[in-house]
Amino acid sequence: LVNIISWKEADRIFLRVMEIITRLWVNSPCPIEQIDLNFHQGCGYCKYIEDCKITLGMKDRSDPRDWSSRVLPFTSKSIAEQLIEEYNLNTIGDVLDNVDAITVGSIPKPLYSELPTLKMKAEALINNRTVFPQMGQTQSYAIPRYSPIAINFDVEYDQNNDKIFGIGIYIKMFIHSKLSYHAVFDNWWNVWKKALENDYTVKQIHTELKQNLISRSRLSFRHIR
Repeated sequence: LVNIISWKEADRIFLRVMEIITRLWVNSPCPIEQIDLNFHQGCGYCKYIEDCKITLGMKDRSDPRDWSSRVLPFTSKSIAEQLIEEYNLNTIGDVLDNVDAITVGSIPKPLYSELPTLKMKAEALINNRTVFPQMGQTQSYAIPRYSPIAINFDVEYDQNNDKIFGIGIYIKMFIHSKLSYHAVFDNWWNVWKKALENDYTVKQIHTELKQNLISRSRLSFRHIR
């Protein structure tokens, strides 16, 4: 398929390209490290990404604390620039050590909603391990409407770092309060809530379910009969 384009409509594109090439030629040789970067998630598909990583401090065996804040996964260019220019958080180590000191002002900024996750991302990169959010800190809002039972799995993959940086599981169940087994349903949730709050082992959870769920289910069934 060939589309004929009028030169009057396309000449400014070619002239602009020629202008950029001429400017680059005049400035040559220009080290890669001196080229301004526009680092974003799409860069993971570029074959020259390793050059940009080196510019941002991601060299072999280098300390992740010294990497630029721009390489934080799923962090937009505007957020990274705000961290660097307004708060002087130039590296991932700076973010981990000082992000808690950022005061949330009365005027909303996109950065404020990302503060908890920024620290988690920095900690995960520096320590090279999984970091879990605190209870209730992070959860998915993608729950199907009008569904009595819904479970959502979310895996966020960062192409630039070639790592998975976010894993979430969210389950939601509800039944009508007038159903005969509503008390058993409530008790099931109470068992799991207690287990999460007290960090129970699988064996302890199993015991709690047998004692507080199965036995009460039988009592409820006998009562119904």
